[in-house]
Amino acid sequence: MSDIHEISIVKQELEQIHAKTCLLMTQFIGGHQCPKIAHMIVSHLQWLVSHARNSGSPNSLEMYLQLLEHWQQATQLLLARRADRRDKQDPVIIH
Repeated sequence: MSDIHEISIVKQELEQIHAKTCLLMTQFIGGHQCPKIAHMIVSHLQWLVSHARNSGSPNSLEMYLQLLEHWQQATQLLLARRADRRDKQDPVIIH
């Protein structure tokens, strides 16, 4: 396989992951605010950060790192809220 072909495949993967990440963010903002979607966004952003690091794209890396930090915090907040709701719903039985 030629280097040009490999670069084309990597670029296509990058574009697809970027587009999927944008779609997930749009779905989340549109009302599907669940930890699973937030976690998927974090996973995609981790891949994008890794790619930006390896390709020497400092501007992209900085942007993806900022987004990653935001979405990691959002995911943790959603998980904490879910745990709080479960704690409030589960009756405590005292003997």
